[in-house]
Amino acid sequence: MALVAQRFSGSPTLQACAAGGHRMMAGEPDSDAVRRLQESLDDIGFPCGVTDGRFGNNTGDAVVAFKRAMGLSPDDPVIGVGTMTALDGFFDWEPADPDAPDPTTAGLPELVQSTISGTLVPLLRTSLAALQVGLDGLPHPGDPRWVDAEAALDRNMRLDLDPAARNSNRRDIADVVDACLRLLDPGGFLAVRPMDRAQFAAFDLSQGRIGTPIYSCSTDGGGHFTVTPPFRNVLDDEDRAMHVLRAALRVVRPNLLPAAYPGTKPFDDMGTAARLASKTAYQALVVELGSGLSATFRNPPLWF
Repeated sequence: MALVAQRFSGSPTLQACAAGGHRMMAGEPDSDAVRRLQESLDDIGFPCGVTDGRFGNNTGDAVVAFKRAMGLSPDDPVIGVGTMTALDGFFDWEPADPDAPDPTTAGLPELVQSTISGTLVPLLRTSLAALQVGLDGLPHPGDPRWVDAEAALDRNMRLDLDPAARNSNRRDIADVVDACLRLLDPGGFLAVRPMDRAQFAAFDLSQGRIGTPIYSCSTDGGGHFTVTPPFRNVLDDEDRAMHVLRAALRVVRPNLLPAAYPGTKPFDDMGTAARLASKTAYQALVVELGSGLSATFRNPPLWF
């Protein structure tokens, strides 16, 4: 079948994998195809290590983990029709032209700030208030915030798998949410840098990357937030809030990484430290505590 996702367009190797004419595995010579594969697996929680265009052991392990999570057989480190089709399904929502209908940067900084103040800060405040109820280490069954937080922590962070460290882990999680709130309210990021496609491509090149898909937003460790037209053109308000939260998490806790989705076996099989270092888990927790809705992982996932 033909691939739909914009990020895979222009790659004959990936198209051939989807059509059954090629199988990509260790030693694959098409470094561009491997890099696109690595970036995409990273984006949905199956980290490949360094995105270097080389299909090595780390990339193979990520492919195996993805196939197991998707129920694909055989679960070997090989990209064929089923694996490429499943991966395409995570990104087939991406528009062919993320610059449409407005390719300019007009109003993007203001949109970031309105997303922060109107959507994300209320979610973070509500989440933090629920987490703080239990910081004394005592049960509060009469307080619905405590009850909801306990359930959400088990569902999204699996604190129930390490009961001895539950209180300390809860405090660490509350500290991360509090740090995000302090970063964003009231001052927000240190600087919002709007970039159009040409500016993003030049910036991409300056960072040693060539031809990566245009992302709606990104940040560096200093809190400088880069935003592009897809932030306005492609995302709805809730999606924008999750993109901004993802960026804020990178600033306040640089060691956080993408990870398997909460509620899946690969996530449950991770150790406590790895689960507590999952950006996806924090995003899911804030969604649930802030809105009362359990996070659902759909195509596209809420925060990619």
